[in-house]
Amino acid sequence: RPVAEANVDLLAASEGASATATEPATAGHQQAPACGSADGPRPPASQANGDEVDETATRRQGCRVFELWHEFGGQSRFCCRGFCITGPKMDWGFYITGRLCVGGLSLFYFLYCGRALWEINRLLPIFTGCALFATLGFYILTSCTDPGIIPRQSLQARLPALKEEVARVVGVELPTVAPGSEFHLSPRLRDAGFRFCETCEVVRPPQASHCRYCDNCVLKFDHHCPWMNNCIGQRNYYFFMGFMASLTWLLIAIAVGIGIYFLKGSEMQTATSWLLMVVTGLPTALLLLGVLSLGIFHLGLICLGRTTREVCGRRRAGLVIPGQTCWSGL
Repeated sequence: RPVAEANVDLLAASEGASATATEPATAGHQQAPACGSADGPRPPASQANGDEVDETATRRQGCRVFELWHEFGGQSRFCCRGFCITGPKMDWGFYITGRLCVGGLSLFYFLYCGRALWEINRLLPIFTGCALFATLGFYILTSCTDPGIIPRQSLQARLPALKEEVARVVGVELPTVAPGSEFHLSPRLRDAGFRFCETCEVVRPPQASHCRYCDNCVLKFDHHCPWMNNCIGQRNYYFFMGFMASLTWLLIAIAVGIGIYFLKGSEMQTATSWLLMVVTGLPTALLLLGVLSLGIFHLGLICLGRTTREVCGRRRAGLVIPGQTCWSGL
C-alpha cells in the first residue's frame, strides 16, 4: 500500500491510546545542546529499563549513532568509529570451528598439495586462491555490515534526523510513545504484516523481526548466524549469498585438487599421506555437501520471496505481502 495510507492508519490507531502514550510533536524540534553536553531539558525517565536517564543522555544534535549506541542501542557492537557493526561477543566454539574448517583445509591445500598441483596445472591453484580471497572478502563484508537494524525509539528521540530516516525506510511514521505504555496497530496494518516491537518500541515492517541475540529489530530478518557473528538481513544478504557462492567454489576446488593430488601425486606411497588424504578429504566432502544444501535452500527462498524465519520459524506461513514478487528476496 502507499506509504501515505499506512501513515493515516497508524495515526488513527494511535488516537485511541491513552494520553500518556504520546508526547508533544514539537518535542523533537526543540533546540538541543551539542553532543556530550550536560545542559538542556531532561527527558522522561525510562520505565522500561527501570533506570533514570542521566542528564548527559539528553537530546543531542550533531552526534552520530555509534556515539550513543552503548547507551540506547542493543547488543551489537560498532567498530572503526561506526564504519563497521557486528554482533555480540561470539561463542568461541563457533569461532574456532568455522576457521578450522575453512582455514585448515586451505592451509593443507596450499602447503601440502600446492607445489605438485602447480606443476600439474597452474590454473587450479590460481583459481583456488581467487576463491579463497573472495570467500574472506565476503565473510568480512557480511560480518561487519549493518544487516538493517531499526534503531530503538530511545535512540531516535535523541537524533531527530534519524527518526525521519527510519520513517522513510520503514514506510510508516510512529508517534512518540511513552516508555512502558501500550500501543496498538490498526487491523489493516496488522493484516499487511506490520508489527509493534515492545522491546525496541518501533513499528516493524513486513518480514522484519527482533533478534534475541543482538537485541535489535532487523529489516527483512533472515536469521542470526553465529559463524558470521551478525544477523543476516536486508542490507547484508547480498554479501551472505556471495559468501555462500565463493565458499562453494572454494570447497569444490579444494576437493578436486586433493583428488588430483591423490591420483597423480608422486608422494602417495606412505601410510601417512593416505591418512592425511582421508582426514582432509572426508571433512571437505561433508562441508561441501552442507554448504551446497544451504545454498540451494536460500536460492529457493529467493525465488519464493521468503525468509528463513518465515519458513522455519513460528510466524504465519500464509502471510501474503502486497507487491511481493519472485525476485523480491534480493
